[in-house]
Amino acid sequence: MSVLHPPPSRTSYRSDSITEYLKSTNVQLGASYNVAQQSTDQFDAGMEAAATYMNAGVDDIGIDSVPPLNLVMLISIVQSAIGPSTTQLFSNLAQALEFPPNSEIVISSIDHEANISPWVRAAKARGLTFKWWTPSNGLTLTAENLRPLMSDKTKLVACTHTSNVLGTIHDIKAIADEVHKVHGAMLCVDGVAFAPHREVDVKALGVDFYSFSWYKVGGFIISSMGSSG
Repeated sequence: MSVLHPPPSRTSYRSDSITEYLKSTNVQLGASYNVAQQSTDQFDAGMEAAATYMNAGVDDIGIDSVPPLNLVMLISIVQSAIGPSTTQLFSNLAQALEFPPNSEIVISSIDHEANISPWVRAAKARGLTFKWWTPSNGLTLTAENLRPLMSDKTKLVACTHTSNVLGTIHDIKAIADEVHKVHGAMLCVDGVAFAPHREVDVKALGVDFYSFSWYKVGGFIISSMGSSG
């Protein structure tokens, strides 16, 4: 009697792929010998796929061991980065960015902790001012309720694309346009709760930094951060 077996699950396929990589080609990247070239090609293909998923430009993509002080330079060149978690990427970014004296940071109060604590720590450590961005209706972040918090001293705004608690989806393109009215101001967006449900296009959104974690979209514990460039 023949038995019908279900096709391999996506999880099985991903785990088999990683297992094979670790068993067969997990060697030094960029070296000249054959196995290293195979490993580099596979690694680059994975990084390119991650960048394509969020429409972030890429030539080569950084890895999770990039020192924090080199992260901004890396993103400015390749416009995408990979790390162990969104929390870690934002933490690295907050350490790497340089802010002039008396700068102001605006932080959404309805964000996940991943996009709050790195900026609070950075502001306190450097004597900067941080402002809480709390929508008047308690639900939705908009360009309109952000505007009163902006000033010529604003250098960064941190917010979520979709609230992981409230489920509200925010108009990030409109918010990005509002942020960029201030010369030199940047927008950092947590897309962890948005990415599993909608297409991510960092170029169309016009954000400066956008990160989400792959385990939220059926992948493993790793995260991406892209830039509109």
